[in-house]
Amino acid sequence: MVTKPMEQLKKLIQNKLGENPIGLEFVLSKFVELNFRKNSYILEREYHNTSAYFLVNGIVHYYTYKSNGELFTIDIYENNQWFTDLDSFLGERRSQNFIKCLTNTKVYAIDKMDFIKLEKEISGFAKMYMKILEDLYQITLERNKVLTTLNSLERIKWMIENKKFLYNNLSDKVISSYLNINKDVYSRLKNKL
Repeated sequence: MVTKPMEQLKKLIQNKLGENPIGLEFVLSKFVELNFRKNSYILEREYHNTSAYFLVNGIVHYYTYKSNGELFTIDIYENNQWFTDLDSFLGERRSQNFIKCLTNTKVYAIDKMDFIKLEKEISGFAKMYMKILEDLYQITLERNKVLTTLNSLERIKWMIENKKFLYNNLSDKVISSYLNINKDVYSRLKNKL
C-alpha cells in the first residue's frame, strides 16, 4: 500500500519517467521514510553521506562555515525537492558540510548501494537521476544569478517574491546567509521594506 507521502515521491518519479514506468514499485521499495525533529542534523561535517533524499515535508539547510567561522549557506530545500551532499555521496569522502532540519522534517532516503543497483537494473532510472540533477543545477544557476546580478535590497525583494514560504519561515541569520548579505546590513534593509 502506498502512503500519502509516498504518493508524492511516486508522482515525482512518474513525472520524470512516464505514467507507468517498469519497476516503479521496486524503485519505491528502496526508499525508507525518516523523520527528523527541528534542529536535527541529517548530515554533519566529517561524516560520509551515504544517502540521497527526497524532502516530503519540511525545510532543510545545507551549509558550511567559512575559514573565518561565518555561516555560508549552500542551499535551502523545501517540500518536493531532492537533496544530498553530492561530493560526499559520489566521491565516498567525508563531508565538509552540514545538512540541518530547520523544521520538523520528513524525507525518503535511498541508500547509495540501492541507488547504484537501480541505475543498473531499472531502465530509465539513470535518466531520471540526470533530470533531477538538471533541475537542481537550474535552481543553483538561478540563485547564483540573483547573488551576482542583484544588489542586497533587490535580493531581499527577489526572495519575498520567489521564495515567500522560505522567507516567512526562516530566521534572519539564515536568510542573510542564503542571500549572501551581512546580517547587520540585512536587518537594516529589511526594516526599509
